Amino acid sequence: MRRSRLDPKLPEPYRHRGVARLRKGEYAAALADLDEAIRFDPGYVEAYLARAEVYEAKGDEENARRDRAEAQRLQGEETGPAAG
Repeated sequence: MRRSRLDPKLPEPYRHRGVARLRKGEYAAALADLDEAIRFDPGYVEAYLARAEVYEAKGDEENARRDRAEAQRLQGEETGPAAG
């Protein structure tokens, strides 16, 4: 049986596979998948958060902080300015 390929136009499968690889300790493969998810959708908050987890697991706090900050910035864009 042939393995199915991920749809190169959809970022979600890359994030899901990246998270699965993170859980297995496959950090380089997880980062590659999450990088692809972000490349296809630069506004994909969940992919930035997942990639931050991978960086954190690798002990790379600087990149983890950077991705968490980007996710927070993107979330702010999604909600827009507070009504006041």
